[in-house]
Amino acid sequence: MIYNFFLFLLFSLLNGQSIQIAVDKNKLIEGDYLTLEVEAINSEGFPNLDINVLKSDFDIIGGPNQQTNIQFLNGQRSSTKKLSWTLSPKKTGKLFIPKLKGFIDGKRFEGNTIEINVLKQKAKNFSAEVFIKTNVNKKESFIGEQITLSLMLYKKEDLKITSIDEFVMPDFRGFWVEELYNPKRLKYQKKIEIINGVKYQVANLGQRALFPMPAKEHFISSINVKIGVEVQKKRNRRDPFFDPFFSSYFTDSEIKILKTDEIKISINEFPMGKSNNFTGAVGSFNLSTKVDAKTVNVNEGVTFTIMLEGTGNLNFFSFPKIAFPDNIEVFQPNEIFEKDAFRDQITGKKSIEYILIPRKSGEFVLPKITLPYFNLNKNKWDKADSKEIKIFVQGINGKNKFDYISFNNSKSKILAKDIRYISNELKMPNVFITKNMILFIYVLSILFYIIPFFFNKIESFSFFDTNKNNRKNAKKLALKLIKNKDPRLYDRISSGLYLFLKYKFNLSSNSIDQDQIKLLLNGQIKSSLIDELIGIINMCDEVKFSDKTQLDDPDILEKSILIIEKLDRQL
Repeated sequence: MIYNFFLFLLFSLLNGQSIQIAVDKNKLIEGDYLTLEVEAINSEGFPNLDINVLKSDFDIIGGPNQQTNIQFLNGQRSSTKKLSWTLSPKKTGKLFIPKLKGFIDGKRFEGNTIEINVLKQKAKNFSAEVFIKTNVNKKESFIGEQITLSLMLYKKEDLKITSIDEFVMPDFRGFWVEELYNPKRLKYQKKIEIINGVKYQVANLGQRALFPMPAKEHFISSINVKIGVEVQKKRNRRDPFFDPFFSSYFTDSEIKILKTDEIKISINEFPMGKSNNFTGAVGSFNLSTKVDAKTVNVNEGVTFTIMLEGTGNLNFFSFPKIAFPDNIEVFQPNEIFEKDAFRDQITGKKSIEYILIPRKSGEFVLPKITLPYFNLNKNKWDKADSKEIKIFVQGINGKNKFDYISFNNSKSKILAKDIRYISNELKMPNVFITKNMILFIYVLSILFYIIPFFFNKIESFSFFDTNKNNRKNAKKLALKLIKNKDPRLYDRISSGLYLFLKYKFNLSSNSIDQDQIKLLLNGQIKSSLIDELIGIINMCDEVKFSDKTQLDDPDILEKSILIIEKLDRQL
């Protein structure tokens, strides 16, 4: 009896739990799809397996989908847990789903190889009812030269498309990508195209600008689109109630997987003569620079703007390094790119704004900028130049009375004109020389005692104190940062508020958190104003560190400007 019980238990363990791997069909026509199912019987969990081994021959266009089924038969409970994927073959001929391996409830399993036969469409590529095609304006290009890709849908006039699933353009490996057109709904062009004598309606499913990266060649991978088309329901003609007259009113939807062909792009080599400063600019460009003021005081901010206009890969190269003059503090620039949305070629304006703060009086020359680029219109190397700009920096209140040399230690400053050398020839008897030497030493000792005191007094004046000047200009610099044209509004506001606090409290960094802000301001301003400041910073962070693109408060810019003005008055 006991022997029979253990035999039954062993049989249950071996046969009660099993894995079945199957497909719904193993013969299909090019452009069709199949369903792969992995079913676990009487298991506690779903199978765990890696299906990346399929990607060499199949596109995974759906799944995994989960399904659980529980049944009670003759008092016994049985369950099945099923995973399924929708697969689209990448090529025709004989394909194989390899032995899939995985785990179920901690136990390892392995399936069998499944053979799939994919038949070519019989000369139906351009007489099909519906198909998609990838159009590119060129199949050869230079590195960084734009290739315009359009994904087009073609359908016969009498075919009705009932649905089109959202699809994702591939990552286009080997290319920088810029979106040109992304329709929200299917819209057919007015012009009817005739292919092999068949009329087709055409819709643009999306356009991308592709800029090749360095290589000898790249491949634009195939794109899959899943659509539903209207088909007539099959009815039993023996049905006494069937009337062919009404057959057109009984329709159904059939799913089709449409696929484009892979496209090869050859990369041409640039001609000789490339500049050492070439940073990847390809197209046709004009370059200019400007400042918002040519005469400023020491420690006042100047906005230096670089403007680049033209057609080409505007967003995919950097400017050559700019050597700004000494004694000018340079802040991290803001970049703004305005694209012309009505052209297939990437055309627009790119501007870079620097905030410069001169720390010494005098005349400074902002250098001209040279951008070497490959001119596609002329098919040769070219360059875009700006002009140098002179700015004159005055002393405080327009007075240029003091020149000083500043060392790393901000407390050590030497006035250049305070040390003078006096050379007098004295032709006197030796006795008078001795007395004069004693007198000179006596006076010199007094000067050594007085000069440090004199220097400390001079240093206390605001025009030698960079920190005081920063505190004085904190409001102006913060508002300039907040009001610039960078489209990242919430970054501008957050950075401006932190910059104001950095200068107002002489902080070494503007990387401070909200607790530190409260400690800095507690007791100096009203608590309600502190809460308002923290609230604005929180709102900006909510956009910066989440999927949100904007907030519901349209007045956040005005509120941030107002709170800086309030803080400046109270601090």
